[in-house]
Amino acid sequence: MHLRIPWGMLGVGDPSQKYIYDGHEANLVRQIEDIGIKVVSANDSLDARFNWDKWEQPSYVLEPKPLYYSLKELWAE
Repeated sequence: MHLRIPWGMLGVGDPSQKYIYDGHEANLVRQIEDIGIKVVSANDSLDARFNWDKWEQPSYVLEPKPLYYSLKELWAE
């Protein structure tokens, strides 16, 4: 299984520097070392901790979405 959860849904304000929101007050953040995740099913549960390196420049790969190729074919006709 592969999940892609937005940083904001995990309460992470700045993943590049490992800052999370800590409480409900504005501007209340703190720095963390790692983040814990718990997955629960009807029969079992799994705890895991995740750590990542800080970064200044994000790495990325430009990839056209699948719709791009469909539209390209359609408009070529």
